[in-house]
Order: sequence, then structure tokens, then C-alpha cells
Amino acid sequence: MKSVLLGGYLRSVAIREKALGENHPDVAITLNNLALFYTFQGRYSEAEPLFQRYRELLKKQR
Repeated sequence: MKSVLLGGYLRSVAIREKALGENHPDVAITLNNLALFYTFQGRYSEAEPLFQRYRELLKKQR
């Protein structure tokens, strides 16, 4: 089940980036959700870069 969820998140990021652009707020939200998914699994090294990109996108929106 976890691999299905992960695949869904990864596809969602790719689709949103392509459809909306890499700096769109919806992309940031999806990156944050993916980072949380990794965090809940204890996969912190994979979550950290996603959280960083999420924060960078939020800064650009201000």
C-alpha cells in the first residue's frame, strides 16, 4: 500500500509541475505532502530536500 501511495505522490508532483509550472502553489503543497509521507516512514533524508523546496516556493509567493 505504501508503494502505491508513494507512486501517486510522485506522479502528482510530476503532473502538477508540467501542468502548472514548477513554482505554482499547488506544487508546493504536493511537495510538502510527499515530504510528510517520507517523514512518517522515518525516511528523513528523503523528506528534507522536499521540505526545503517547499519553503523556497513559499518564499517566492510572498
